[in-house]
Amino acid sequence: MHHATVRFLLGVSAGIFAPTTLAQAEAPAATEASAGADADSGPAAAPAADAPASLDTIPVAGPAEAEAAPERAHSSSRLIEEVIVTAQKREENLQDVPISVQAFSAEALDARGVSDSLNLPTVTPGMVYSVIAGYSIIFIRGVGTDAFVPSADASVSTYIDGIFFPFSHGLVQSFGAVQQVEVLKGPQGTLFGRNSTGGAINVITKKPTDTFEGSVQASYANFDAMQTRAYVNVPVTDTFAFNVSALYNLADSYYKLTADSPRVPLPREREQGARIRAKWSPTDDFDITLSGLLVEQSGIAPVINQNTSPNAQYVLLGVTTTPKYQSSIDNHSYSNSRNPVIYGEANYRYDWFDTKLLASHQSITTSAAIDYDATKAPLVSFDADQLARVNTQELQIISNATTPGADWFKWIGGLYHIDSYAGFDPVLFSVGRDVPVFDDIITTLNDQLGLLGNTNLLDGLGTRVDIQAQGFLRTKSLAGYAQGTVQLPYDFALTLGGRYQTESRELQDSKDQLQVSDGVFVPLFNFANQKADTSNFSPKVTLDFRPADDVLTYASYQKGFKSGTYNILNIYTPTQYIEPETVTAYELGVKSQLFDHRLQFNAAVFDTEIDNMQVQFISLLSGGAVRFESAKHARIRGAEFDLLWQIAPELLPGLIATANGAYLDAKYTDYPNASGFTDQGIPFGGSGFVLGGGVLPGQDFAGNRIVRSPKFSGTGGLSYTFDVGPGTVETGADVYYNSGYFYTAQNLSRAEEPSYATLDARISYLYTPWRLRITAFGKNLTNTLHAINKLPTDIGTWTTYAPPVTYGVRVNWDF
Repeated sequence: MHHATVRFLLGVSAGIFAPTTLAQAEAPAATEASAGADADSGPAAAPAADAPASLDTIPVAGPAEAEAAPERAHSSSRLIEEVIVTAQKREENLQDVPISVQAFSAEALDARGVSDSLNLPTVTPGMVYSVIAGYSIIFIRGVGTDAFVPSADASVSTYIDGIFFPFSHGLVQSFGAVQQVEVLKGPQGTLFGRNSTGGAINVITKKPTDTFEGSVQASYANFDAMQTRAYVNVPVTDTFAFNVSALYNLADSYYKLTADSPRVPLPREREQGARIRAKWSPTDDFDITLSGLLVEQSGIAPVINQNTSPNAQYVLLGVTTTPKYQSSIDNHSYSNSRNPVIYGEANYRYDWFDTKLLASHQSITTSAAIDYDATKAPLVSFDADQLARVNTQELQIISNATTPGADWFKWIGGLYHIDSYAGFDPVLFSVGRDVPVFDDIITTLNDQLGLLGNTNLLDGLGTRVDIQAQGFLRTKSLAGYAQGTVQLPYDFALTLGGRYQTESRELQDSKDQLQVSDGVFVPLFNFANQKADTSNFSPKVTLDFRPADDVLTYASYQKGFKSGTYNILNIYTPTQYIEPETVTAYELGVKSQLFDHRLQFNAAVFDTEIDNMQVQFISLLSGGAVRFESAKHARIRGAEFDLLWQIAPELLPGLIATANGAYLDAKYTDYPNASGFTDQGIPFGGSGFVLGGGVLPGQDFAGNRIVRSPKFSGTGGLSYTFDVGPGTVETGADVYYNSGYFYTAQNLSRAEEPSYATLDARISYLYTPWRLRITAFGKNLTNTLHAINKLPTDIGTWTTYAPPVTYGVRVNWDF
């Protein structure tokens, strides 16, 4: 899915989320979740939330809360909630689900200072979230994907309102009227299917309801950043309602151009979008919801970079390191995207079971220009147009409260189908004659052309070689799944599940052509189509036990499957098929609410084994700039915890402490003939490399740390809420620490993120009579320098730093 869509949907800042729940009608008492009942998201019913208890207990807050919730006590912290989740495709209390999952309502995320998906690691131990060329790179517990081409599948799947969005380009954008966000950790192969080997991000947006409500948000921050957002829900009749949300954001880049950069001034970052949802409920047993959205984004943030350590041979050409937050890019770098999506959901409730039908049509169009060398010299650049078309359908059949045996057995079964087509259409690859490997590239092209009987095509090219390439990946997959939970004697429960899928992937129309003059191209290579058919069964077994009413322990075994793939960008060598990646995970966990529910403490230990871990390597000499290879085996062992503590509910009822942390021992254990760079920037290993003196042999990366896997990461925070006049003051601060990690499997020092810590803080005042909240916020207040990405290339290290200190004010009005 395009990043602009997911961020539009997920919007985790206070002004971007759904309206607060102040002064809404009291919800009816919670009942047993019915999978097919009217719900905001997921196959399960949305049971209404209980009214909040006193501050020494934790009130329930779930998908139904935003539609019907009691007025919040002035001094009640927005952190005190226990969310109803859909992690098992039915609505259940978070503490009753034997899965490691973080779940947050819109208000809780705002209270924790989470403003977009890049901030999720601060509330999700073991997660690393970064961006390359507009693609979200998400790792959870050391499992993820660092590739950024349309044929690369994410290892952490993204679901919006039950719909799978398979493409990770554009995920880091502003969210819309979101109700809650769930982060599931570990392979989720049974219920969430293919390409969820690391976990899943499940986003639930607001459905239309029978209550008129709305919100308006506006914020202003440094870098001339302006964000506006509006939301309204309109009940038309007793059976029909719709809601609309829209946003418009504008900001300057926090990067600046060096004085000697030949590029025109950097464009402003612009994002605009709208979503409409309409729900019709003609009977108590049937409802249908149709949704449509359009998000457009433009700017330079997804592709801005600087060369922080140029290779020796390029230093001789005058390439130098630029100061932090300064780029000397020479070409007209930009990134534009357009993402329309239509999706729908139909629920029908029978006496013995419920059914849910989900379907979507997704379209993604992007264009971008990237200065690959990140220098003022016109050395290497890419101009890429990408597209994707996706159709999904899913049928779910779920037990409900009146299913025979519902008091001891709950189950779900379903069918899932996806048909997608994605690729480059086209990409223009330009290399200047000053590039040291220019002659190697020309020699290889001539050799390949000689085999085709054409040896004069490259004569008289001048100072550059420009090659236009294209390629597409067609995917068709069908899966069936089932999962059931049986209540056993002595407070035990056993869950068994499995998913069987078949998949066909075909590389189509992979070819390139040489530009001999402006707008004039002649064919170079036309690679044969390739096709691979695979099948897989992913089982799951979980045994849970309740030693006490407020304590749940569990042990689980589950497997995940990540599709095999092709590199669709091929310039002078045909692609190779990369085998599927499989993940096997073992986990022991505990969920608890202690000391009269004043302390919520969850923890887990886990062991994950990965076979054929897919790894990306980038080099001008790799036959297509981007190439996949497999690490035969990797292993991750770790532990994590998350707690929320009401420190002194009688003395200081609004004082809350939060903490989370994760330890990862993540290593490649079998990775021979691996690809990397010498100290001089010369690539080695693998196959398909071009080099006048021959290909350097690969190295053994066994024992190296898995990319983007810090040994320790965690957050500690305090929040204090107290009454002032007719309203409430809320203050909060958090410190996030990351012990550091590598961006490449080679564990290069120039691609290492050292340890760092950041401080975020916010203070807000909610004027209750008007339901008006004003928030002042600051992020990275210590102005800590840390990167979003460090990508070694033939020329140096392509680095993009995270934003420096940011601060601003936000106003929210709910009505």
